[in-house]
Amino acid sequence: KRDKFFATDTGIMASVLGWEQSEVLLNSDKSGKLIETFVFNELSAQAGLSDDYKLYHYRDRNKREIDFIIECPGDKLIAIEVKSGETANFLDFKHIEWFRNNVAKNKKIIGIVLYGGENVLQVKKDNYVIPIPLLWN
Repeated sequence: KRDKFFATDTGIMASVLGWEQSEVLLNSDKSGKLIETFVFNELSAQAGLSDDYKLYHYRDRNKREIDFIIECPGDKLIAIEVKSGETANFLDFKHIEWFRNNVAKNKKIIGIVLYGGENVLQVKKDNYVIPIPLLWN
């Protein structure tokens, strides 16, 4: 019900909030917000290249949240969670799975967890763990 707002520059965001680099590196909440903002800016730039793709955020009253949902042609959705850490596991897909089974039953959903690690992993059918730098590949 509430919009989610992002800064368009992570450096300005950190400066306005008074965050020091050393403080951000040691604080997973702050580093996670910066990385999620960075990913938003990259996804919005890429999705904006075509009118066929729309970028959304999902959050409900029960605090289920999906960082980004990309609506694609042909009733396809890409649901993306962003994790700043170097590890990810099947629990990171819990809200994507709930959304797949309860909200978007008639759509094909690809679930992706973007993370700070190095390996691409298929967690199960249509759920993948992907390193953030692969946004450019």
